[in-house]
Amino acid sequence: MTVTRRAAMFTALAAAVLALAGCGSSDDATPAAGAATTPATTAGTAGATSSSASSAQSSADGTGSADGTGSADGDALTGTTWMLTKATDGSGKVVAADSSAKSTLTITDAQMAVFTGCNNGSTSVTVSDTQLVAGPMAMTMMACADPGVTELEHLIGTLFASPATYSLTGDSLTISNDAGTLTYQAGTAAASTSSS
Repeated sequence: MTVTRRAAMFTALAAAVLALAGCGSSDDATPAAGAATTPATTAGTAGATSSSASSAQSSADGTGSADGTGSADGDALTGTTWMLTKATDGSGKVVAADSSAKSTLTITDAQMAVFTGCNNGSTSVTVSDTQLVAGPMAMTMMACADPGVTELEHLIGTLFASPATYSLTGDSLTISNDAGTLTYQAGTAAASTSSS
């Protein structure tokens, strides 16, 4: 009986350690190696890739290809860390207006990473001339203390769960579908990992 009780205590302790391994601070750019991630219908992860707004501008000017396989706009999205500046839900209500969330989006090599202001997530992504289609998103599952961040995280996850259209104007990126609209500004990796 003592051996069984010790085994049960060891198993409970191991489960607690594994659960805590998935936790991190909002300063984490990506989930820790080996950290548990789960498919989610809510959002999440920050890529830490720096960029320049000039690539977005050259696309907006129409200087790239538009054959659907390597679109100018799609190329301009890649490698840029986009800082969220505004989020509205499908009814037009502004989400997380009073929040200190520093949400980001980064697309690199057919992968998309988002940071919601609380959790990090990643997924595969296909970008065409005007459409962005994300695969199922895996993300960390930290509890978010700020209700505005929780609401924003839900919007991001819901929006990327369905194909979305996007447009570039200068260094501003707008992504939208029936779930809502996310507006991003081209930024830098250092800004995307600032703590709240």
